[in-house]
Amino acid sequence: FFFFFFFFKQKTAYEISACLVGSEMCIRDSFQVDYAFEAANRGACALGVKTKDSVILGVERKVIPKLQESSTIKKISQIDSHLAMTYAGLTSDARQLIQGVVLKCQQYGLDYDQKPSVNYVAKYVANVKQEYTQVGGRRPFGIPVSYTHLTLPTTPYV
Repeated sequence: FFFFFFFFKQKTAYEISACLVGSEMCIRDSFQVDYAFEAANRGACALGVKTKDSVILGVERKVIPKLQESSTIKKISQIDSHLAMTYAGLTSDARQLIQGVVLKCQQYGLDYDQKPSVNYVAKYVANVKQEYTQVGGRRPFGIPVSYTHLTLPTTPYV
């Protein structure tokens, strides 16, 4: 009689799915995540200062290439009548994200007949950025963002 023993190596989380964390405690295909971090680090500095009754937003403007029109680069965007967003990093990623956020705020206003909160917008952006990190065929966004909320009866948020 012959006995055959087969030993199957148990798959690690790294080998099962691209969105799971492996034994090295890093996301699979982390080079894309590293590129996103590098793009964010190379971006211009964005700053928000809150005072008693106002918010001041500032963005560093780096040297613009000769073939790029300076009016196309806007690092501060108004999302809604009471919300603004600043970013640093890749402008193309920011444009795509801002278009989605503006649309989501408009949908929220139509659905609930009120303006979305900063928390709602921040959660939406975080979910979109996380989805792009985990879904195959997409690369992570290379932008850190900050939000500003200003409505006169309440205190401002940064």
